[in-house]
Amino acid sequence: MRTVYFGTSDFAVPPLRAIAASPDHEIALVVTQPARRRRRGGKAETTPVGHAADELGIATFSPESVRDPDALERLTAIEADVAVVASYGQFLPKPILEWPRHGCVNVHASLLPRWRGATPVARAILAGDVETGISIIRLVRKMDAGAVILRRATPIEPHETTGELEARLAELGAACILDSLADLDAGRAVDEQQDEALVTLAPRFEKSDGLIPWASPADVVARHVRGMSPRPGAKSTLRRPGADDAGVTVARCRVATPATDGADAAGAAGAEPGTVVATAGDGPTVATGEGGAVVILDVVPPGKKRMAAADWVRGRGIDVGDRLG
Repeated sequence: MRTVYFGTSDFAVPPLRAIAASPDHEIALVVTQPARRRRRGGKAETTPVGHAADELGIATFSPESVRDPDALERLTAIEADVAVVASYGQFLPKPILEWPRHGCVNVHASLLPRWRGATPVARAILAGDVETGISIIRLVRKMDAGAVILRRATPIEPHETTGELEARLAELGAACILDSLADLDAGRAVDEQQDEALVTLAPRFEKSDGLIPWASPADVVARHVRGMSPRPGAKSTLRRPGADDAGVTVARCRVATPATDGADAAGAAGAEPGTVVATAGDGPTVATGEGGAVVILDVVPPGKKRMAAADWVRGRGIDVGDRLG
């Protein structure tokens, strides 16, 4: 089938490569967001999908807005059987939704109708979901509300971060989109309407959403760290007597248990949430709500690269009784 591909982020790269490698499909054009500066004074950088398209020798188009009349005219002039959308970053207007012969389909990283929106992977981890997956849906004018033509589940591993799970789902999405395109081409795709009563939403995060809720139970704190990695990051502030407060991003932690941490885990009982109750071993043990604790394993101090939390403890002179909050 002749395809136009809309995508921007790393998540959208494996499906693009899968379609490009298939002898059953031709990608007429890749549409991606314009190059952006990631930091002040830096050079504008092409999107991950733009880089992949260049490597594959596929023409790209990067309009500021697909609603622009010139962009609409260029796109709808292409003879396309289907448009595939994966993590593109713009809403597609009605003329584009109605232009390809088979319409537009979206590769979405959740088991819809659960987690409609921009952050489905992180929200699944934060909520303690035991599985997630890929849904291939028909695009409609309401966000992620179209009929599902394929849904495939996968377990969420106990220590998986959002970044790790997204990478795995991207590969699953690549396999799913090939199956869905085959079904569309053969006329055997079946539309399953979503149950609106089961919808949950996955809105974008604000920076403040990254703040670690130390007063929550230990398993919630650990899920928060996993869910916020790599963006926006699980943030906290180190407070020590006689020293300036210092921000830190917790990149990895685990729940402390008596079996693995002995007296360090037991020492959290009765401690104020956020209090460092031990500093030996893999990293600092920090009290959480309900008498629990987590062991911080990796951190990213401001302006520095990710490091082992044990090295951070030694470098900052962190001691029992210091607070994170």
